[in-house]
Amino acid sequence: MNKIKFILLNRIISGALSLGIAIYIIFANTLPFGTSSNYTNKDPSISAISPASRVEIQTIDDAQVTKQKDDLIYFTTKFPFKFDHAKIKITYQNPNPEQQIELGYKDRAEWHYDYQILDSSIFKLSEWNTIGNNPVLYQKDNQFNSIEDFLKNTPSQAVIGTLNYSIPFALQTDIPDYKPSLSNTIIDVPLRGSHIMYAYLENEPFELSIKKQDLNWYEDPDVMEVKIYKDDALVLTTVIDDDGIADNSRQVGPEVEAVMKNPGPELPESGVYKIVFDASADTVIKSIKTNLHKIVFEGPIYPISNAEVYPGTIQNSVPTNIYTNSRTMTAVVHHNAALQDINVNNTSVSL
Repeated sequence: MNKIKFILLNRIISGALSLGIAIYIIFANTLPFGTSSNYTNKDPSISAISPASRVEIQTIDDAQVTKQKDDLIYFTTKFPFKFDHAKIKITYQNPNPEQQIELGYKDRAEWHYDYQILDSSIFKLSEWNTIGNNPVLYQKDNQFNSIEDFLKNTPSQAVIGTLNYSIPFALQTDIPDYKPSLSNTIIDVPLRGSHIMYAYLENEPFELSIKKQDLNWYEDPDVMEVKIYKDDALVLTTVIDDDGIADNSRQVGPEVEAVMKNPGPELPESGVYKIVFDASADTVIKSIKTNLHKIVFEGPIYPISNAEVYPGTIQNSVPTNIYTNSRTMTAVVHHNAALQDINVNNTSVSL
């Protein structure tokens, strides 16, 4: 009888130990009730800010700080768990009131980032008058009484800045005496990354041909998605696949092409179409060909006709001509080899 009790007790203890170990392993690896952790830039789980050529380490008031010398700097994290949410605290000083600071994170497997503005001159409008809610209109003088009044009477000779806002399609009107073009429009200025284009169509088909080429500067496949919108509704979409080189070898692969046409025998609805080229910075739009001829781009644009910076992808360095009715323009370069003189009408500006 005692032997039976001993065996039973031994089994209970062994079972309890096994259950305890299993529970520990589950909690240690899955954290079913969640956890919260704090990390600083001194923690080995957070990398140093890079590339090193774009930053400079300085000591100010006995504290080590990082000075950014050029655009686009990064840091990476390597944590033992996957977190659902992250709260980031950054202490910074912006010495230029016209300089904009943005913070983003990699939101896709390919080289793609979602970012928001941290600091911008557009935020320093505390003394301006505001009207509306989602969107909010800031105006220095009380010229408009409502958002609807502003949208119907948008001043053509004023500087208007937007933040997280797209112009409604309802504002687009018909073009008087419009006639379809007898020849295609070809845009052969190479453009890096994502871009947005608007095109007007009336009593004609919709035809669009896109050629893209991957830089292969970064790992992961470089896939481009092209989306066509009419009145905020997605009407057509296609995906242009990677060139087959998914590493960061900088090997230039072949161009990949996609053709988009309106489905069905009927002509598409007249009006303005929004064309979104959604791609990572590892992708170059080599050419756009369309039967439409009333076309504008939404800023920013990223032309890269520079053979020194993009050898293999760009054969010859040539100037880029940009036409705009904007009253202000901003230009930025990310490489020393792209420093240049920009001619605006009869004025030359060194960059």
